Amino acid sequence: VFGLSLGSFQGTIAVYKNGRAEVLANEAGERGTPMMVTYKKDSTLVGAPAKQSLYRNIHNTAVSMTTLLSIDDSKIQEVERNLTCKIETKDGKVYYNMKDVGLVSVEETLVHVLKQL
Repeated sequence: VFGLSLGSFQGTIAVYKNGRAEVLANEAGERGTPMMVTYKKDSTLVGAPAKQSLYRNIHNTAVSMTTLLSIDDSKIQEVERNLTCKIETKDGKVYYNMKDVGLVSVEETLVHVLKQL
């Protein structure tokens, strides 16, 4: 049995083993991964590296992906005010509009984080 916590700021995964929950470390040895993805023209930064580069790449960094997964269209502008990049909806899906790479779906961004957990 495992548990997955995808918060607004950090994601964590745990397994139930020997009668207790054990939080697993990611590739960097941390027990939590920042819920951030930075898209560059030639690479993608996930978790701590994305957080470290946030101010250098503010318009190419996706945050708040769990909030955007189930957002109502009427709330997008309200949420967008707190984000570092623009948000667009297309065919019922929500996309980040990144300065360097264009549209990236919230689901695609979340997959990058899940791979790091």
